[in-house]
Amino acid sequence: MFALLLLTTAVPVVFSHFKLRAGRAGQSAALVADAREYRVHAFTTGLAIVGLASQWLEFPVDRVAAGLIVLVVLKTAWDLLADAMRVLLDASLDPSTLGAIRTVIEGDPMVTQLHWLTGRNAGRYRFLETGLSLRARSREQVEKALQRIEQAVREAVPHIERVVVQLESATSADIRYAFPLADSEGPISEHFGEAPYFVIVTLRREDRLLVERRVVANPYQSLERGKGIRVAEWLVGQKVDVVLSREHLHGRGPAHVFRDSGVELRLTEAENIEAAIKTAPSEATAG
Repeated sequence: MFALLLLTTAVPVVFSHFKLRAGRAGQSAALVADAREYRVHAFTTGLAIVGLASQWLEFPVDRVAAGLIVLVVLKTAWDLLADAMRVLLDASLDPSTLGAIRTVIEGDPMVTQLHWLTGRNAGRYRFLETGLSLRARSREQVEKALQRIEQAVREAVPHIERVVVQLESATSADIRYAFPLADSEGPISEHFGEAPYFVIVTLRREDRLLVERRVVANPYQSLERGKGIRVAEWLVGQKVDVVLSREHLHGRGPAHVFRDSGVELRLTEAENIEAAIKTAPSEATAG
């Protein structure tokens, strides 16, 4: 009997290990509950072994073992009940998961502002709702952006059942411009992709006061081919609203990147940053 009890303890422990790992990987509450049940079975069987051994050693502890078995069963029942109640009550997503989703959404080039984000669990399934502002200028751009965002969220977080996006009006008090520079102090470069530096200027919409000005080196200047497109993608990632260039880019690769991301591209004749800021549009316009 002692050998049989040892065998019936070892087998459930090994099986519960694999079942628990599969349940957590698949977000299956049923598999996790089964794995816990096997472990409780193994633990209670182990207490029975202790009771038999204590009888053999003439130091009986069977009543204590029985009491521990009752406590373990009650504890397991409470844990399973708590998990079931969380599913019934649509428990909110944990902060780390929401943080990962927020990073994915804010990383989309079309998103100008993420206003709010909520999520809930229902068993293994996750439901997500968010409100955000887009830089899109047409219905087609909005639809493509929403499809891209939903796909990115599903790839980043498993078991997303539904993503509901509510478009909000843009409330940003600032507008951000980008200019290519011939050197770190200006003037504005005649070239776009080959410019060694870019200045990113943030102005307050209301009174055009300077909020921030930073000069950054062009990370793609040394590329032999495709540098214009890569620079355009990089500027989109900087969340700029308007790009002013002395080089005519319309109809070329960078212009397509800006158009698809909702960034306005404008041709300027200004030779320095101050003049370009004075003639820069106060609002990004459609078209």
